[in-house]
Amino acid sequence: MIAAKVPKKHAQKAREEIIRKNLLNKNYKITSDKDFVYFPLTEKAKIKNAQITSKRGTKLKKAEKPRNLKQALKGVLTKKELAHLKTSFDVVGSIAIMEIDPALVPKEKTIAQKLLEINPAIKTVLKKAGAHEGRFRTQKLKHLAGKRTKEACVRENNVTLCLNVEKVYFSVRLATERKRIASLVNPGEKVLVMFSGCGPYTCVIAKNTQAKKVVGVELNPEAHKYAQLNIKQNKLEEKAEAVLGDARESHLLGKFDRILMPLPKSAEEFLDAALLAAKSKTTIHLYTFGSEEELEDRKKQVRQICRQHGKRIRIIHTERCGQFSPKVYRWCIDFRLL
Repeated sequence: MIAAKVPKKHAQKAREEIIRKNLLNKNYKITSDKDFVYFPLTEKAKIKNAQITSKRGTKLKKAEKPRNLKQALKGVLTKKELAHLKTSFDVVGSIAIMEIDPALVPKEKTIAQKLLEINPAIKTVLKKAGAHEGRFRTQKLKHLAGKRTKEACVRENNVTLCLNVEKVYFSVRLATERKRIASLVNPGEKVLVMFSGCGPYTCVIAKNTQAKKVVGVELNPEAHKYAQLNIKQNKLEEKAEAVLGDARESHLLGKFDRILMPLPKSAEEFLDAALLAAKSKTTIHLYTFGSEEELEDRKKQVRQICRQHGKRIRIIHTERCGQFSPKVYRWCIDFRLL
């Protein structure tokens, strides 16, 4: 076993040099005794203030496989840097999407590389380089490590969904909600999905229910392209259709038994368009953001808009289906026209 034997007073600078030169053998632990720190090396090399030894007497223990990213970065980041580390991240297919604290930007590629090492299923690491914005609610992403791609394929609810994670809005966290909605669809229903994106609701409903027809309407040409691909690759052409267009004109496609409005930040602004595509006893699923205290106001707003358009409704259920920020949640308000 090759190791660098370094007096404790020089250990920090030696560690930085060894990491910089990519000489640290990660299969073994860094150990110490009263006077020295022993750094396991991948090969013999000259390290300032270090004695390089390959004697059998050098006591180095096998490193345990880290259970999480923070554990994996111990010894790589300082305690102060670890305090800034955001350990949660989204995984879309084989792509991990991270948030990097501004204090850790100089170490972002090291962090991303470590994430690849501890998660064999992850092949690409991207970082969020901005908020979801613009008319298509897309997010700028920067490549940090691994394969240079922004295209991913996800398997959920018996379908495969492919998309470009930078050009198409998609949330893996809504898989359970999509399953819930599918469980509510009755045989023979005609379903409209407004703001349908790359077709997650469209495909999940068409695949897992006896709906007669599922139509997704999407304005983003890139998302529409992937929706067409996803319908085709899941062999759903007979039941599902992707329409490129403005959700405000959905009523031109006919009347529907069930309408989904998965556009949380401004779905209420399109409720009048949804009502034009509805008929008596149509069920509408409207998504919105708000705190628990604000939920009643959201429901009042829905009732008021419907009343202004001469529609009476009954709210059937409200589902909390995600968190947007502290104490602010994503809600689905399920209601039926009377």
